Order: sequence, then structure tokens, then C-alpha cells
Amino acid sequence: MLPPYTASLPDWKTLKRRVYGEDGSLLNVYVLGTSRTDWDRWITFVNARYPLRWEAQGLNENAPAPAIDAAFINRRWDAASEQLTVLAAVCLGTVKLHCLFYSETEIEQDLDPREIRTPADHEQVLAYLVDLSILLGKEVILTDENSEQAVWFRVNGKRVTFIDR
Repeated sequence: MLPPYTASLPDWKTLKRRVYGEDGSLLNVYVLGTSRTDWDRWITFVNARYPLRWEAQGLNENAPAPAIDAAFINRRWDAASEQLTVLAAVCLGTVKLHCLFYSETEIEQDLDPREIRTPADHEQVLAYLVDLSILLGKEVILTDENSEQAVWFRVNGKRVTFIDR
């Protein structure tokens, strides 16, 4: 089966060693220049398509919920002085993306590279990034932890570009 994107990528061993190394640091997925409309689309998308665990301080007696409540997130952003303690774990098979809802102007998700154990895991992540880029009509990047400049992948629609650095 062909992947749902076009890319020229290194072999799996190279990707595992260079991108998905196990040095204890995370990788970040970023979508920059987002709006609440983008967040609402993302929330609808992941709620419908992926198993997830959502925890929000002050909601549901702090018990995990099976779906993200966009209205709750928007109310918390509107109360800007209030700390937004919210976590969503989106499951792509055995790989989990963690989203913390820091800012409505960017979607940021953490990814533990130790969870990328096989080429199939890598393919699931890339397929998610492609779907996200298509859904929002924006570039999605995969970077080193907390570094929007240390990009490994740029995803624009179905086009995936590996940055050989």
C-alpha cells in the first residue's frame, strides 16, 4: 500500500537514529498562525477519528474525558489570567501525541520519539501530519523539542519534506 503523501525520505535506520533517537528529549509538532477556528477543526477531527484522553482542571471533577470540549477551551482562553491546565493525549496506535493548549495562535503537540519503534509507527505519524495539514490548509512541522527552527519534517498538504541537517 502506498503512503497518502509524496516524500523522499532516508531509510528507516537513518530516521530512527537521527530523528527518533532515544536521548530523552521530545519532538514537537507545530502548526503556526492558528485561530480558534483551526483549533475547533482540529478538536472535531481528533474527537471523531482517534482514541484520546482529555484532562482539564475544573471540568468533570478532574476525571479524564473521552472527548475534548472546544467550548471549555475557549472559555479558558477568554479568562486569560487563569492558568490553562489542560492535557489531551491523542493515540495514533501505540504513539501518543500530547497537546497542552498553550495558545490559540499555535497548535503544539509533544511526541516521545521512543514510541516510534517501527516504520509503521513512523508512517502513522506522517499520515497524521498530512491529514492535519490538509484539514487546516497550513504547514505542519516536526521539530526538536521546544525549537521551531530545528525542523525535521515540513508537511504541506500531501507533500512531506525531510530536512537533512
